[in-house]
Amino acid sequence: MSAPVVIFIHNVKAAGTTMGDVLRREYGPARVRRVDGYRLGEELDAVRSIESEAPGSIAAYRGHMPFGLGAFIPRPCAYITLVRDPVARLVSHYRWVLRTPSARLHEEAVRERFTPRDYVARSTDAPFFNNGQTRLLGGSVDRPGELADEGTLERAMENLERFVLVGPVERFDESLELLRARLGWRHEPYERLNTTPPAREIADADRDAILERNQLDARLHEWVSRRFARELLARAAA
Repeated sequence: MSAPVVIFIHNVKAAGTTMGDVLRREYGPARVRRVDGYRLGEELDAVRSIESEAPGSIAAYRGHMPFGLGAFIPRPCAYITLVRDPVARLVSHYRWVLRTPSARLHEEAVRERFTPRDYVARSTDAPFFNNGQTRLLGGSVDRPGELADEGTLERAMENLERFVLVGPVERFDESLELLRARLGWRHEPYERLNTTPPAREIADADRDAILERNQLDARLHEWVSRRFARELLARAAA
């Protein structure tokens, strides 16, 4: 049986750049295709074309995209993703935006002098990046603009039960070990990429503002962390 096509749903600021490097090292750069979540209609057409005209040429698709790309791929698929604590994720995203002039929200964040609490409350894209992990994992490529609600969280948990791996970013190395075991990957070294430099502890008001607007992601991260811990215990006992 041929190896499944890996579909990596890259949650923003959740070790996705590093995982992308792992995928390229494993399969070769030419066989890993990025899916642009801002142009999903065009991207789905491109995936259909690739899978029709050059089946087997792509070993892994990766990108900031909602769940469901596998419906457009007539081969077995293996979904993987990483989930991060929402406070750490959004502080990292905020700081990345401030130091990256090419970032979509850089000009707005600098002009408005956003603090982290302002960023999650007033940024143009706040409705999309707040609870953004739940939105992607419980959403659909057919409806990429939908925001997250309780139903999205329930669908996310249901979807994740079918993933080959969903791991907490905080346990990246152990997640990689499980992927090596489950997908037969080699034990290649990797480099941590696109990481945010260490910073002082954030203000309580910033932390509270982030949590207030990311309750779904907080619950998702807690659920993933507990589930992952059980998987590791089961593997150790086998």
